[in-house]
Amino acid sequence: MPSFTTIRSLLGLFLTLSLGSSAADSASKKPKPLTLNFGSFSNRTSYVIAAELGYFNDVGLIVNQTGVAGSIVAYQNLLDGGLDVLEGTIDNILDRRFNQGQQFSAVAQTDQGDGLTLFGSPDITSIQQFRGKTLLVDSPTSGYVLLARRILSLYGLQYPDDYSFAAVGAQRVAQLLAGGAATIFPYQVLANLIAAAAPAPQKPNILARAQDFVNPLSDLVLTVASSTLTNPNGDKYLAIQRFVTALLRANAYLAKPANKRKVIQLLQRSGGYSPAAAAEAVYGYVTDPAVGEIATDQMGRFDVSRQGLLNVIDVRNQFGGFAGVAEGFDFVDAITPGPGKLIDYALRDRALKDV
Repeated sequence: MPSFTTIRSLLGLFLTLSLGSSAADSASKKPKPLTLNFGSFSNRTSYVIAAELGYFNDVGLIVNQTGVAGSIVAYQNLLDGGLDVLEGTIDNILDRRFNQGQQFSAVAQTDQGDGLTLFGSPDITSIQQFRGKTLLVDSPTSGYVLLARRILSLYGLQYPDDYSFAAVGAQRVAQLLAGGAATIFPYQVLANLIAAAAPAPQKPNILARAQDFVNPLSDLVLTVASSTLTNPNGDKYLAIQRFVTALLRANAYLAKPANKRKVIQLLQRSGGYSPAAAAEAVYGYVTDPAVGEIATDQMGRFDVSRQGLLNVIDVRNQFGGFAGVAEGFDFVDAITPGPGKLIDYALRDRALKDV
């Protein structure tokens, strides 16, 4: 009969082997770490949540985020492979794909409207006061500028008779505050300026909100070079898939009202909105079911709003924004989702299964 000591030793050996086996099984199930190079013009709330709550780490993803200052360099970097995925406007894809023949695809829509707002400098409090002034732009042919022209035209102001353009890029905010100008920006970019404790005359004024004139409005999408989508087993494809999975989980977290206070705290801590009023204002529009990051049209799946996209096309068309498109071009077919097309949901659909 074995001694108590022998039995205890055998039991210890059994537990060690069992635990070791469990640890090995767990390790074998953990995905191979992948790295993603992500470009963005500003931090989306869903991205802040995913980064802060460890959702990227949960799917075995290391995200190298690059802040983007201008669209020309950013999209070229995406084509050249310096970026794996870029969060930019769907209007940029329309222009580059249909006018210039560059093959980009949207795999998911992350924002519908982006709180786009026409801001006036501190001395301009109404659209009519803008007459004879300067519209500060990144590029005179960008979708945001065409949207601003559409809004101004409804007030009777036409370019170039009633206002001028100044392509000043990243200097728009500084020049806006200097006076005599207006610009169109995502609300959250200027939220800190509006909510800051600076004297009132130094704050920009809200002249018009885009959603009051064009709604729905498809805006920010996760964009990839279409060639990336031809290799669904490649590391780049899998990394983008994991990225979308983490963002979908974060978006579901954002959609729950019970998480409001936590989200506002994350925006203050890591989103760049230190004043509480700025963070709360951003939370307000990103959770707006009509225009935000959890917009009804997106259905919690990052769908591209068909009507929102048609509205973007319509605005661009009003101002000759498809000069490179042949007569008789079928826009309806061109925006129908499919492999390698303007919208390609295959990667997103795989990500949804992981959510």
